[in-house]
Amino acid sequence: MTTRHGVSSALGLLRRRPSPASYSRDFSASRRHLKEHDPVEIDPAPNSPDYDYRKPSYAARRNFPAHIRHLMRSTPNPLTVIISHLPPLQSQDDACATSETEVHEPAQDVRENDMDQQSRLTGLLVSSFNTVTLTPKPYVSFNIKLPSMTYCAIRDSNVFTASGLKDARVANAFVKPRRTYGEPHRGNIWRHLVESDGRLKEGNCGTWWMRCRVLRDQCVEVGDHVIVVAKIVASGGYEGGEGIGLVYAEGRYRKVGEVVDMEEEKGVP
Repeated sequence: MTTRHGVSSALGLLRRRPSPASYSRDFSASRRHLKEHDPVEIDPAPNSPDYDYRKPSYAARRNFPAHIRHLMRSTPNPLTVIISHLPPLQSQDDACATSETEVHEPAQDVRENDMDQQSRLTGLLVSSFNTVTLTPKPYVSFNIKLPSMTYCAIRDSNVFTASGLKDARVANAFVKPRRTYGEPHRGNIWRHLVESDGRLKEGNCGTWWMRCRVLRDQCVEVGDHVIVVAKIVASGGYEGGEGIGLVYAEGRYRKVGEVVDMEEEKGVP
């Protein structure tokens, strides 16, 4: 009997589950051991000259979107100004609310000045404008971060005007755009740069302009952005706008450098 009782006691101890407190003590002890014996590698700050954003290990330990942003900084992107008209009675839904990248004046009462309300302009600078296809009809696309008053105007008016740029000062004026209320464009830092139809005024270093009609059924929301797809209905060039336009890379405005002569680039890379 004694032997059987001893065996039963031993089996009972084996079946008994450890208490949660014991798990916690063991886990804490393991963490202390790792902290004392395994040094933690500390990455340099992203703005440090020693920070190598191309290392996958850095991306694993840091913010992955920031890692992708750093990777894409070395890719030049063309800069384009997008201008559209706000309808007289603009509804304020979630997509039309002002985003952090767009600064606007407070909306005026429609009854105060109907003429100004009908000629309101809104715009912004984008680095994603490009052609989707040229045949059988030319289509373009670009991205806008939501919420955006400019997207609200584009969506409701169904049209916008895009202009290529050559002057960094003109581009910088549209980084934080303000809505206009017709002449004299009160409170707008780019009031002297834009015609009432959305084109840049001549002499402001524009390269080309395109009047586009939005294809609503082709626009797609992806994350916190919307991809706008539109058909080009009219286009032209600005006086003195010959040459290659302005680009943005490594956080700065840039101009395209020298042409690579493939006759001199011999051999296999």
